Amino acid sequence: MGHIYKITSQSSSSIAEQISKMMNYPARSFVEHIDKDEIISDLARLVAYPSCSFEGFDIQPSLDCADEVARMVRDAGFQKVELLDVGGRTPVVWAEHRADQAKYPDAPTLFMYAHYDIQPAPVEEQGWETDPWQLTSKDDGRYYGRGAADDKAGIVAHLHAIEAAGGLETLDHININICFEGEEECFGTLEEYVANNPERFEADVYLIFDLGNVVVGEPTLITTLRGAAIVDVEVETTRQELHSGAYGGPTPDALVGLTRLLATLWDDEGNTAIEGVKSFEWEGASYPEELFRRDIGLVEGADLMGTGPIDDQLFSRPAANIIGLNATPVDQSSNVIVPHAKVRLSIRFPHGQTADEVAEATIAHLKKHTPKGMVVRFPHTSGASAFVTDLEGPYARIFSESLAESFEMEPTAMGGGASIPLLAALQKVSPQADFLLYGVADMAQSNIHGGNESVDLDELTRTIKAEAIFLKKLEDSL
Repeated sequence: MGHIYKITSQSSSSIAEQISKMMNYPARSFVEHIDKDEIISDLARLVAYPSCSFEGFDIQPSLDCADEVARMVRDAGFQKVELLDVGGRTPVVWAEHRADQAKYPDAPTLFMYAHYDIQPAPVEEQGWETDPWQLTSKDDGRYYGRGAADDKAGIVAHLHAIEAAGGLETLDHININICFEGEEECFGTLEEYVANNPERFEADVYLIFDLGNVVVGEPTLITTLRGAAIVDVEVETTRQELHSGAYGGPTPDALVGLTRLLATLWDDEGNTAIEGVKSFEWEGASYPEELFRRDIGLVEGADLMGTGPIDDQLFSRPAANIIGLNATPVDQSSNVIVPHAKVRLSIRFPHGQTADEVAEATIAHLKKHTPKGMVVRFPHTSGASAFVTDLEGPYARIFSESLAESFEMEPTAMGGGASIPLLAALQKVSPQADFLLYGVADMAQSNIHGGNESVDLDELTRTIKAEAIFLKKLEDSL
């Protein structure tokens, strides 16, 4: 496996000249025709599969989607394609392309990542205006459907970038590994598989297409992602429901106790305040508050929570949310004292701690603040590590230049509040590699995980062009 500084046996100054040449090569001479109709057709094929891999959902659509993705990868020219069993419910679509070793014995290895699993799409609850399983265009230039942005568009981008760069037959100067995951959304088993099979996942540069720009048309590379700790909290008080009139007062109510306990996770201003979970001041690019307010769509009368800059709150502080609740639904309620209640907490946290450390700190905090009369248990924890990288490596510089040529605008670097569990595991495998975190799920309008998820077609096309330019710049350097 070669690194870019091993492209030839020339002096370091000569190699620097090569890199400079790559970064100033005109884009128009690189990229073949990009067919938007084919892009839409391929994306529609994938959106049609309700490939939700969470427990409780039918797994067959996910397995069928994996087969479809594998067919698309083969159609892109990959000869070695497999459905890789990583120990979870769904396979990884894995493919390999190898350089001409006689000509390029030190060819760099590119790792292209995206995922084909999606979040659920309950139509009424999320207010979908179109069928989430049918890619639908609107006059705004966007295409709607679950997975249209997160992250089936990432798969389409990688494969069409290879085609736009001239196809695999012209890319005999680089090694390419395709890794399209099927359990990214539900914290699957791929991290553990990577740890047990590190040699398969070694690379010089990782192209992680599972994010996007803050604003359409303005390229943004992500340098840090928060981790996520999942903690289930269960409260039990009595063996059965009791009449709230006959017994209410001295009898402990599980739901009341749970709400009192959870309230200790935030201060009076709404900042997450869990003892033992760290934070720091963000020093990267800013996310303007005005833009953030527009993006989240506050209803009339609502306002932002917490104190301090938006950037700190998003990128360098913890944020606790209640993502699930087991209790009596309002339309099934009666005048009884609730004996049992359960929530699932998601605590996003910045780099500097592990998911286990954050989960342990959260549990210790809740134990310390447990109200009188409650039996509290923590039956399940899980999580994903935080991630941090920089854009100082040679591949990062080349990709930044490629983005600038495609978007006709210099890219910016920013933090991200989301989590991609795989990245920390990959960074352990190849600590010197460049990590390029990008994608097409623009924060302003894509509405990933919510209703009416969408992707901007021009954004997708520009992303494909940028990746194709990147591939061709590498070819020109060897």
